[in-house]
Amino acid sequence: MDGTQADPDYIFINDKNPTETVEILEKIIPEILMHKDKNPEKHLNEARYKSLVESMDDSIYMVDRECRYLFMNKKHLERIGRSAELFKARSYNDFHTDEETGNFSGNIRRLFSTGENIEEKYEKNGKKYLRTFTPVRDINDERIIAASITSGETSDYADTFEKDISSYIVDGNCRYLSINRHHMEILGINCEDLFIGRNYEEFHPEGKTEKFSSMVGGVFNTGETLRDEYESGKSHFTRRFCPVKDILTSEVVAVTIVSTNITEQKLTEKSLIEANKKLNLLNSITRHDILNQMTVLLGYLDLSAAGCQDETQKVYLEKQKKAADTIYHQILFTRDYQDIGVSTPAWQDVSALIDRKSGMLRHDNIEIKNRCGDLKIFADPLLEKVFYNLTDNAIRHGGSISKITFCSEKIPPGSN
Repeated sequence: MDGTQADPDYIFINDKNPTETVEILEKIIPEILMHKDKNPEKHLNEARYKSLVESMDDSIYMVDRECRYLFMNKKHLERIGRSAELFKARSYNDFHTDEETGNFSGNIRRLFSTGENIEEKYEKNGKKYLRTFTPVRDINDERIIAASITSGETSDYADTFEKDISSYIVDGNCRYLSINRHHMEILGINCEDLFIGRNYEEFHPEGKTEKFSSMVGGVFNTGETLRDEYESGKSHFTRRFCPVKDILTSEVVAVTIVSTNITEQKLTEKSLIEANKKLNLLNSITRHDILNQMTVLLGYLDLSAAGCQDETQKVYLEKQKKAADTIYHQILFTRDYQDIGVSTPAWQDVSALIDRKSGMLRHDNIEIKNRCGDLKIFADPLLEKVFYNLTDNAIRHGGSISKITFCSEKIPPGSN
């Protein structure tokens, strides 16, 4: 089957007995993925397939003609928050509405009838998805024996940017193992064989090579997906480094890089930032003038109250002063938060923020414990105000508290 455009062959299935089919799949898929062969082409196909299954954010699963589940990858199980055991020999309609089942089974019938790939877009829970149905054929007689479905979240911009996506695979020494057509065009290569085994630095300047090598090394060391942004000329790109792991040992054996041109997005962001800055300047000038007038008003109210002999009038003047003072502080509040969205979001060390902001407050008899470790949050730079206000409010309004604790917890996907 060529379900992922990576040329892996699947050799199975007994479609008359779903339980037996699942057992065969469980044995045969790991063997296909982990089979070591000295033939570099087969090894490359393994790397390509494992990259797609283990590294990308798409759900991949297989069903037979009757829409009974045969296989699911980890991403799909994580997305639906279910165990693989729950789906053995179960059908699509056991977990979906009649309308969803009717549409899905219609695509399966069409696939088995025509043998053609099918793509469709759909929405669920407010999110948009792109789903691809690909036939799985018996290697002996080309008979369609199952359908492979790949489903991933998409957006209105997906079609616009898809043509600008480069993807390639490198080993621990940054030697190319695979590359897609778009990236070959960028490098000026018209034949894949010209770069297999060649190093990244042969096609890029020294400064970019050092950064790239550092990111690849980080993936091998941590086993986690890393991201960065970079510029090339007047173009902007975002890059995702995904680990390719040995399915048995979970060791990182290669890195898949997906690079996307985001120039249009960056230009739009820049325009919005400039517009926000101009609006904030106007707001700042206006707010300054209002605060000046409020100061004058509060002063006159004080003078009026001091010279007033009528107790009833004094009560009214005091209420007027209280209302004016509230307006004054509300305007000050807008000043503190006018810059939200102006600066570019960045990864921020939560522990460092807590330590820095808590150190700015007096808490002589209150212990502040920071248990966030190396937690980092991708957020607006004004995130620090969150921790400042949390600590300040606890100290001011917490009564006789003796300790404030900040901690974090990792919750598995799908948990409530």
